[in-house]
Amino acid sequence: MNIYLDNAATTKIDEKVLSLLNKSLREDWGNPSSLYKKGKEAKEKIENARKVIAKTLNAKPKEIIFTSGATESNTLAIRGILGVSRKKEILISAMEHASIKNLCHELQKEKYIVHKIPVNKKGEINIKVLKEKLTKNIALVSMIHANNETGGIQDIQKIADLCAQKNIPFHTDAV
Repeated sequence: MNIYLDNAATTKIDEKVLSLLNKSLREDWGNPSSLYKKGKEAKEKIENARKVIAKTLNAKPKEIIFTSGATESNTLAIRGILGVSRKKEILISAMEHASIKNLCHELQKEKYIVHKIPVNKKGEINIKVLKEKLTKNIALVSMIHANNETGGIQDIQKIADLCAQKNIPFHTDAV
């Protein structure tokens, strides 16, 4: 008997979803960036999905960006924020996902300073240390919401509020 315990990272696809996906791959194969009929139909389906997701999240459709996955999304968000900031310091938790840790390693090569906020035995960041580190030099704070390996959960609202008080952009990996 096999027991699978990594559903936080990857979950077997539901049969109904698989059926819909197969149907779409067979019928909606057009390039959504093209001008021919099949492409326009594919584009319309993507835009309809964007509208549904935006409505669900109380967002505008133009605020919804589709990516290949969490690593690409994290990279796009963080590099986008850093690209418009002159500041060179970043705060992350000591328990970040590999996609954030690896990106921060690359950013250090680009002369960014990455500060890791310590966590307790439950995997929660030390809020006192975070408050102390929220200085005018910080370009971005990025904290994982729920750690996929330890189950530690951050108080994202509290962290977001602290960042907002200092006008510091906040990113969370909440996959």
